[in-house]
Amino acid sequence: FRPHESPMFFQIVLIARLGVGLAAAAVFAYMVWDCVKRRATQSATAMFYLSMVLVFIGELAGQFLMRSEGLAV
Repeated sequence: FRPHESPMFFQIVLIARLGVGLAAAAVFAYMVWDCVKRRATQSATAMFYLSMVLVFIGELAGQFLMRSEGLAV
């Protein structure tokens, strides 16, 4: 069994790349900006760190798609 040959696994990784790595990170970027605007720097820092974790997960998914499928997303 090769996990990258399963179409469902491919869809999950693609959703992780686009949904978590790009869309959720963009939402968190807005939330960080709003917290900084209200001078809630501790909350902004926590959201910034969480957004970096989401970007890292998205980048890992992107690297997997590039190496296994040759798909640059």
